[in-house]
Amino acid sequence: MKLNAVDHVPDWRRAPAEVARVLRPGGLFLFEELSTEFFSDIPLVSPLLRRYTAHPWDTMFDFRTFRRALDDVGLRVEHLRSGFLPGWHQGVAVRA
Repeated sequence: MKLNAVDHVPDWRRAPAEVARVLRPGGLFLFEELSTEFFSDIPLVSPLLRRYTAHPWDTMFDFRTFRRALDDVGLRVEHLRSGFLPGWHQGVAVRA
């Protein structure tokens, strides 16, 4: 399963639980996500992104929180590649 829109979901914590629910044990979850760091840690660009893109800013996750949420529902991150920009992450998690 591949998902790359969790950063747009206001109640995003339900998404990892749903992924874990539908994956069989050993199933792979491929993700590409933007976290709050993408919209706050890039000089000049982040303020523009916050102003001109639509995200649920008040409920959006930082990457550490997203990764912990994956662990909490039994999705173990096997591979992780962070983009050259802060807050841009691609990875593979496996359902235990």
